[in-house]
Amino acid sequence: MKAFRIFIAVCGVMAILWMTVSLFHEGFNPSSQTNALIIGALFLLLAVENWMDDQKKYAAFYFLLAFIQIALMI
Repeated sequence: MKAFRIFIAVCGVMAILWMTVSLFHEGFNPSSQTNALIIGALFLLLAVENWMDDQKKYAAFYFLLAFIQIALMI
């Protein structure tokens, strides 16, 4: 469980770096769909973590956020 939390933290840091570089570097311009997919995947990871910790209310909230984020991608 601790390794999964470390994995989520590392993914979060990488996503923050990805978004920061995409905002300020002109040569690196990923699509908005790629950014939405990355954020949706982070919400899914948080939902799985909360589901494994038996925090069903928070897990449902993160699943909803992931669904909205990925649905907006389409």
